[in-house]
Amino acid sequence: MKKIIELDKKTIENIAAGEIINRPGSVVKELVENSIDAGATDIVVEIINGGKDYIRVTDNGEGIDKDDMDDVFKKHYTSKLTKFEDIFDISTRGFRGEALNSIENVSQTILTTRTEFDKVGRYIKYEFGSYVEKGESVANKGTTVEVFNLFQNMPVRRNFLASDKTEENNVISLMETFAVGYKGIAFRLISNKKTVLNTSGSNLLKNAILEVYDLALASNLIEINNTLNDYKLYGYIGNISNYSISNNKQKIYVNDRISDIKELDNQIQSMYYNLIPKSRKPVYFLFLETPGSAIDINVHPSKKYVRFNDFEFVKNFVRNEVGKRLKENKNFNIVEKDDSISFLEESSNNEKDDEDNLYNVKRIEQSKDIKDISNYYEVSDNDLDYYIENEVSINTDYQIEIPEFFIKEEFKITTQKNNIDEIFSKGTFWKENKSLGILFNKYYILENKDKMLIVVDIKRLYERYLYNLLSYKKEIESTQILLEPFIFKFDNYIIEKFEKNIELFRELNFDCTIFGEDTIIVRGIPTFLSDKFSENLFNDIMYDVLSYKSSEDLKFESLVRSISIIASNATTIYDEFTIKNILNDLFGSKNMMSSPNGMPIFTFISEKKFEELIN
Repeated sequence: MKKIIELDKKTIENIAAGEIINRPGSVVKELVENSIDAGATDIVVEIINGGKDYIRVTDNGEGIDKDDMDDVFKKHYTSKLTKFEDIFDISTRGFRGEALNSIENVSQTILTTRTEFDKVGRYIKYEFGSYVEKGESVANKGTTVEVFNLFQNMPVRRNFLASDKTEENNVISLMETFAVGYKGIAFRLISNKKTVLNTSGSNLLKNAILEVYDLALASNLIEINNTLNDYKLYGYIGNISNYSISNNKQKIYVNDRISDIKELDNQIQSMYYNLIPKSRKPVYFLFLETPGSAIDINVHPSKKYVRFNDFEFVKNFVRNEVGKRLKENKNFNIVEKDDSISFLEESSNNEKDDEDNLYNVKRIEQSKDIKDISNYYEVSDNDLDYYIENEVSINTDYQIEIPEFFIKEEFKITTQKNNIDEIFSKGTFWKENKSLGILFNKYYILENKDKMLIVVDIKRLYERYLYNLLSYKKEIESTQILLEPFIFKFDNYIIEKFEKNIELFRELNFDCTIFGEDTIIVRGIPTFLSDKFSENLFNDIMYDVLSYKSSEDLKFESLVRSISIIASNATTIYDEFTIKNILNDLFGSKNMMSSPNGMPIFTFISEKKFEELIN
């Protein structure tokens, strides 16, 4: 066993620094918060190569007194606390006295400052934890901190940083959060000598949102402003047409502090669950003011996590206010994601009855169509075919997810794979299956010679058809040039992902380019999309493909799958002739039984089961 030894001071400092500073954005956050605490009304942040090589934060705050210069980089030296109890009623962003010490341990750092009472400024310089020099300097009132070569003394840590663009986007998102949260401060962010953010510090929240984001977002907001007991909630939430793909338009500030409260975020997002498209996120900028003694911010070195003394009260307060304002602005019922939806008959006297009840479906609420499928169906469009047994899917007119459940053993329709192959043989299908027509403009119904109904989900059938066409590049050999190009604006991180995968789009015959920092121009589209293409369709493709996959995971197949599903949503097929042609084209193809995302195309209902359903 190794001997226990005391770590040297430098090792201890580097370990501690790693907990607080883990990327360029961490440096920016700590320095900007120091500027805010210093009373700054104008803060300029400059970065080079995502902040890896250079960061400078300049403010017009009160500056640092010359007598404090020797202590400014020392650990646990702070002007914001005098005793531990002050933590429970503190209004400043920083208070531990760790940030500057952590920064100078992992970089070359120069701090320059001047107070209004000093005739000249002063500077002090450190390199990777070691003092270098100090002296007088020409300086404006306020403080400037320059950080060079972050983590150069820790090459493994530096190698773990993301790309320059990703680190830049992280800083941009952080500065957007500051600019909205501290609307009375003018912020400017300069990246690689280009200004990417510039706000006026007007002290008007809606104006800050407009300056940071865009007019469309700022114009579709619902105001919240109410006080209950000693708690106040104010800010804006998006209406049901105002939603986002990214995670940077959902902000909660507690006592003017940027906060990360997952449970509150999830609660608010769940209230939009059946109101906005499934893959989108609501927009909200909410400020919660509480008594200082009602929260604990000393939870994590990042100081973004908050612990409430009465979190149930806070959750109810937020839920009631958001729900009330949503209902006042639109006549609809809010169905939260976590609300329980009953599908089973409530008749159980013991645990055994409860267990049996899970498999005994007698009553289904809030559903329109029951689809009892065969013993298996093929799913997934990759090299591994696998099967799901006895799944029942329920279609509703609502954008809510219905939990899956399993049916009793006697409800199974035993259909062996060889029978499936026989049923869907191109040579015999139309001889042995009688067409009964189209139902609800959604389903194509056939009657099999063995007294079994075959229900075809038309939308999923078309998804499979398009996927096969695209996969084998049968319909993407040419580009339809648009009379007027489509111009799209996206968040920086989406532009970054698109840039890394633009060749995949071009492989599918999209004529598209990136213009500037946040714009994609589409001049041409695959010919097969010419009658379906719209601004919303391309938005949906971008959102669906790029929102939840990392750029490295995006493959040709996933893009094809996304386009086939989205394009099918833009198409309505009402005639049997088209459906029959699609079926004929699919006979014998791989995974004919399922849509590209694994949902069953065909449902088989026996005569006995059909009679049970209608009696």
